[in-house]
Amino acid sequence: DGNVSLPMPWESGFKDTVIAYPGQVTCLRVKFDKPGQFVWHCHIVEPEDNEMMRPYRIGPVQPGQPE
Repeated sequence: DGNVSLPMPWESGFKDTVIAYPGQVTCLRVKFDKPGQFVWHCHIVEPEDNEMMRPYRIGPVQPGQPE
């Protein structure tokens, strides 16, 4: 619906898991202490087919990548 929903009190702070409700966009602020290649994923096997398992890279922007 375009409205912003802030986290509930028990959802704030450092976490390694978030609830991503259907139809919502979840924004994360993450601090990484080392560069490298990583994968974020859902712990339920079926959603992996729906792009719930994605690689990402932490480090300087590489040639040809968007900033």
